[in-house]
Amino acid sequence: MKRVYIELVTACNFNCDFCPYRLLTRHKSVMSLDHLEKILKELQQVEDIEYVMFSAMGEPLLHPQFLRACELVKQYGFKLYVTTNGSLLSQAQRTAPIDRLYISFQTPSERSFEHRHAPALTYQEYLKKIKSFTDGDHPPIMLYVMGTGLHPIRAFNKGFMDFPLHYPDREKTYDILNAIGIYFEPEFKGITNSAHDFYTDRYIPLRDKLYLCCSELGNWCNLFLPDGFQCSEARTIMPRSCDFFVNQIVILANGDVTFCCMDYNGDMAQGNIMEEKLADIVKRKEKLDDLGQFALCRTCRGNVVRTVQTASQEAQAKR
Repeated sequence: MKRVYIELVTACNFNCDFCPYRLLTRHKSVMSLDHLEKILKELQQVEDIEYVMFSAMGEPLLHPQFLRACELVKQYGFKLYVTTNGSLLSQAQRTAPIDRLYISFQTPSERSFEHRHAPALTYQEYLKKIKSFTDGDHPPIMLYVMGTGLHPIRAFNKGFMDFPLHYPDREKTYDILNAIGIYFEPEFKGITNSAHDFYTDRYIPLRDKLYLCCSELGNWCNLFLPDGFQCSEARTIMPRSCDFFVNQIVILANGDVTFCCMDYNGDMAQGNIMEEKLADIVKRKEKLDDLGQFALCRTCRGNVVRTVQTASQEAQAKR
């Protein structure tokens, strides 16, 4: 087990179209510091943990004692990563003992920001909030933007973000990325390689401790598919074939322990760390012999097929 994700809070102040937060049915919780400390004590008994990350469905900066939570992770000797949408960043977090801060900037335009459903914040206010934080001293920051097309065979609405990463004609993509890069770092020279490979070279340095990163718009284990596509579910899935199963656990705000960061509702939880030892929960997980018993796993490993032909495909079929 290399990665441990801890959900400090279940609630989020955004309601993004590309996230299943709006589908959440589990009770929204806030993890107490006592419970966090109990988790960290048990994690000390686990070997080879690369880092602890505050991440899952909720926005970790909503936790009323966020800074103290960060201090606890470091107090117990772990490297700390944090994922945030960035809307709540303030001067207070500048000195937080965070080893890497992932800002899910994601939507790099006025139009795409509408997908975030953040009624209390405009796109320009959002930009200024993050810019203000990155202007001073800060932990290493990965500023993520989200595009489409790194995997051309993956079914998704290519116009959703209007930000293609693999198309031959990517002038608009470069324009957006370079404008964002220069906004956050005026000395940024921009991407000059017209054949830049975003699949193998996603991290674009803007300056020391500040990177612009490109990630692909996913479909959350084939949960979100465009019109005209459906998923033919897998049946049998060997646990060891899944990197998430092998290398991570996710501890939700209520203490439920699951093994997949995509398990938004905790349907694959193997136990609750507030009620039993983590070691016992991990042993139970290790006994799983087929992930096909879980609906999300079946869709994740399923085969996406087209159910409606495009006009050009229909024309070709008639020839």
